[in-house]
Amino acid sequence: MEKARNDSAEFEHEELHGDLMTLIVQNLGKMSSIQRMQLATFIYSFIAENDFSEDLKHFIPSNFIELSLLAMDHLKWNNKDNIVFNLCKSLGIMREDGSSARLNVNQMPFGLLDFNCKFFASDDGSNLRASKDYKTWMETMYANFGNSWARLHLGPMWSYVDQVDEKEYRSGE
Repeated sequence: MEKARNDSAEFEHEELHGDLMTLIVQNLGKMSSIQRMQLATFIYSFIAENDFSEDLKHFIPSNFIELSLLAMDHLKWNNKDNIVFNLCKSLGIMREDGSSARLNVNQMPFGLLDFNCKFFASDDGSNLRASKDYKTWMETMYANFGNSWARLHLGPMWSYVDQVDEKEYRSGE
């Protein structure tokens, strides 16, 4: 009986889980943006490790939340669809038959997306390597369509022509 009284006395002094959430929400505005980002990063990392996989914690870069928010803000500012969310959804939701995610990581177009994302995210492209499925796809496209595919695939961004020069060229036509 004495133990039951002690347990109930402890319970009365502990905050309830809902109260803790209220306390956090009420105090978020009192924190600096750096503190809020640190808290969000800690919570995200904690959830990854405890609710998904211990290994996942080390797979997620420490600046992931900030970069994902900056990316979505950039997309919103430029009136573009939220491809960050769409990519997460296509990789995070399984097909109805359970065979793979909606975007199968073992076949095209995953290799194309992977290589291009790595290219634009890289500060030094010298260490970039295309995946096997992407290389096979590229070889097949070049074999079937030759120079037409090369011109289409390379496009203006990859043609090594400055955009200023291209505008001058087009205005002279």
